[in-house]
Amino acid sequence: MSHLKSLKQTQLELTQCIRTGEGGLDGIETRRVKIYQELFFNNIEGFCSTAFPVVKSILGEEPWLQLVRKFFVESSCETPHFIEISQQFLSYVIENQTDFEPLPFLAELAHYEWVELDLAVKFDQSHFELDINTIDNDSPLTLSNTCSPLLYNYPVHTISVDNFTTIAPELTALVVYRNTDFNVKFILVDQLTVIMLQLLQQNNDINKAELATELMGLNESFTQLQMLGFLDNALPKFIELNLVTGPLKTS
Repeated sequence: MSHLKSLKQTQLELTQCIRTGEGGLDGIETRRVKIYQELFFNNIEGFCSTAFPVVKSILGEEPWLQLVRKFFVESSCETPHFIEISQQFLSYVIENQTDFEPLPFLAELAHYEWVELDLAVKFDQSHFELDINTIDNDSPLTLSNTCSPLLYNYPVHTISVDNFTTIAPELTALVVYRNTDFNVKFILVDQLTVIMLQLLQQNNDINKAELATELMGLNESFTQLQMLGFLDNALPKFIELNLVTGPLKTS
């Protein structure tokens, strides 16, 4: 029993040593410990660099490495999958966004970059396509899972290492999506369009009449006729891109 306890303690000490990148272990060559420290950290840093290149460039090399190290030490990240590691890194940035007060847009920028990565690797669900010329108020509508309607307080799609010092708050409505060539794109839209697509995202197979009613409940300045007119103008673009589709195919 004492041997098992000692083994467990050694494993915990090794884990902590790898996470912090500091110190060594009795009975193990410092050189060998250093190899593990560098291997694990470089893997995590590589995943995060791939997912958040603009965030990294804005922070600069040393602050970026310090952030990744803090994430590695403080988070309970246990997944080996790069997309999940980057998602947990995003959560860490959001939870600690007060640490980045000189860069108030950083959490939203990180979220935008993660959405781009997520859409790039996401499995495309198969839906029935819609014909713009034949859909009516009763046709069921669904939002493709390769489309993300987003509202931000900053123009995250414009932020770069060259202009981040001049970025001011600005309500920004974006539709980020993956096209049929597997390229991730975005469309700058208005707030009502994002809300429309979010309702489709939350309510599979809702029809146009029901969608108009839902939107009117959120914006009482529209009559039903006006809202249906808005949908007639807004939906065709997304149907043509195969982002608004028919029901999910079951086989």
